[in-house]
Amino acid sequence: MTDYFYDMDLVVDPLNPSNVVANGLVSIYDPADTAGVTLLALKDPSGLPLPNPLPSNANGFLPPRIATVPQTMWKSGGFTGYFNSYKGLRDESVAAVTAAQSAANDASAAAAQVVTTATVDGAGALVLTKASGATVNAGNVKGQKGDKGDKGDKGLDGSNVLPTETAVQEAVERAVGPAAAAAVANNPSVVSNAAALAQQSAGLLKATDAGVVQNRPLSQDNYLSAELSPSGKLLRGTRKDATVEIPGGTRVAGALTTSELQDQYIHAVLTPSRKVLYGIRKSGQFEVGGSLIGPTAPDPYDVIIVAGQSNATQIETLPVPPQDADSRIFKWSGASIVPVSNTATYLGSSFARSYLQNSPPGRRVLLVDAAVGSTGFTSTSLASPPTGYHTAAGGTWDRTLTSDPINLYSQMISKTQAALAAAGAGARLVAMLWVQGEEDTQVGSYLYNNPSGVQAAYAAKLDDLISTARTDLAVSTLPVLVGSMTPQFILEFATGSTLREKVHFAHMDTPRRTPSTAFIYGPEDMEHYNDTIHFSAQAYKVRGPMFVEALYRAKENVATANPLPPLNLRGTRSGDTVTVKWDAPPSRATAFTIEYSISGGAWTALSLVVPIALSATFTATAGQPVRLRGKTTNEVGTSHYTREVAI
Repeated sequence: MTDYFYDMDLVVDPLNPSNVVANGLVSIYDPADTAGVTLLALKDPSGLPLPNPLPSNANGFLPPRIATVPQTMWKSGGFTGYFNSYKGLRDESVAAVTAAQSAANDASAAAAQVVTTATVDGAGALVLTKASGATVNAGNVKGQKGDKGDKGDKGLDGSNVLPTETAVQEAVERAVGPAAAAAVANNPSVVSNAAALAQQSAGLLKATDAGVVQNRPLSQDNYLSAELSPSGKLLRGTRKDATVEIPGGTRVAGALTTSELQDQYIHAVLTPSRKVLYGIRKSGQFEVGGSLIGPTAPDPYDVIIVAGQSNATQIETLPVPPQDADSRIFKWSGASIVPVSNTATYLGSSFARSYLQNSPPGRRVLLVDAAVGSTGFTSTSLASPPTGYHTAAGGTWDRTLTSDPINLYSQMISKTQAALAAAGAGARLVAMLWVQGEEDTQVGSYLYNNPSGVQAAYAAKLDDLISTARTDLAVSTLPVLVGSMTPQFILEFATGSTLREKVHFAHMDTPRRTPSTAFIYGPEDMEHYNDTIHFSAQAYKVRGPMFVEALYRAKENVATANPLPPLNLRGTRSGDTVTVKWDAPPSRATAFTIEYSISGGAWTALSLVVPIALSATFTATAGQPVRLRGKTTNEVGTSHYTREVAI
């Protein structure tokens, strides 16, 4: 049974090239098996069995393989297509053309032997002229001379002066052989048929044509086998030292260790000295004789840190998986880069999906999950915590508490550096997501024991973490996106509401204190169904795009940015209480000024809990008309007012 070699094939919907089957399972069938009943037996290039279905890589390519048919049908999901073994088809074509050429040559040779004319020379010899122009003396065909006549009367030459048909046939058999004679006698059209066959095959690929690989032995001292071009140039050869040589004299690199193979290759065929004959790299490229062929290098990674506590790391499963699942999302496992499940929803995956949807093509996302539940600046894994700290198994985010063996800041930096190294060329660190705070409102923490200093103390720790991380990771303007705790957690429990609000105010004020940061509040009323400290799975899906929008704001939060007025200024009324809210603009803000006017009176500025707060309340008698306006101040100056809003 013939083996047909298949190169790396891209699994793509033939009706829509944008639908690539990446990281999927692809079933391979004989094309005659249109219903896809019996899977074909497959082998790798070394002859070892391969599974069927075959897994495609992250770029949608199948590995090189061998099948028993020159064309295969593939099915994956709702897609169907066909692959061709171009080497197999080429080999069959060359063999067919060679056979046709041989037949044409045989026919031409036979035609050239056909006798076209026959004459008798003066000596009585039968002279045959072939189609090729050659002549053959078939021997004397005259009969014996008769008796002489009387004196003066010349005797007769005999009764067989001219060759008879039988004499010619016998002469032809003697001269060109019985087969050729029979062909002439029984099928005179062989000449025209042979000529027509030669003409038809003249334009076909021949084994001797330029570019057709031929196997020819090289020096037996150097090579086990070699493939040469018709002009004798080396195309590929296996030397006696088991290395492979390709054009230009390139040789296979030195022997690889097992760890190097595991780090670099999905599949590899080695020489006895552990040099790669050919293999599939994890990049999706095919290596032959030390050269890389196949798809171009994969898209580089945008690396994103997800840090904090449980609202940054908690994974939920939605009843209906996200419709915007993306196979370009990966995470750092601590040892390698692995795909992120499309069914799991958490802040990192939701952010990554929205980020890719709003980014130019040609990039992938690599998440570095550094968050640990129930941890904070005041937690520690130490059994005997220092004053102001409380014990929590997850460790501490206080980078200065170096006595804690679980220093989460140090782990975050190490993980990120390892992920960037593994991501390779073109990788870049684009953002850090920080969602934390709940643990630092625990009884026993130094923040809890000093309510009046909570906001400043927490802000100092967070600012130090951001500044030091930017230095340690060598990205001085690394955007840091600070997410709020759940709105319900901030407000509930009277005994702790002030403390929680102070941590919340420290979060909210971060963009004023630290450039290249942004704050994300909420979403409101989307807490987990059975607790209020965590966001729900639905909230994570909503929150991801909110963080992506904040990334744009963080990039614009620089001292040279012209101020823009607050966005989406709005108000609601409940009795005599008016609640005003607004959104941060994509520019730097050191203060918002929000003013109100009642019944057309003077404008009064609202008192804000922090200079860049996003909400405030005031009192106005029900029924009195109220108007709102606002402006933004930063190092450059003060923006114009917003349009006035009536409520």
